[in-house]
Amino acid sequence: YAAGINVIDWSDPSNPAEIGHFFGSGDDYANYWSAYWHNGRIYGNDRTRGFDVFRPKGLQLNQ
Repeated sequence: YAAGINVIDWSDPSNPAEIGHFFGSGDDYANYWSAYWHNGRIYGNDRTRGFDVFRPKGLQLNQ
């Protein structure tokens, strides 16, 4: 925990690559329990902040 959200491209399983992340800072510190990709959005539940929905921009991903 306490590492935010990392977005990993697994299209080549032998060479996964981080393509995005969110860590927060200060009072907006991220402490995510889990995060899931669904229909172009990332849903994360944070242990202190609650539930967040991210809509990544600029990512060319197959859904």
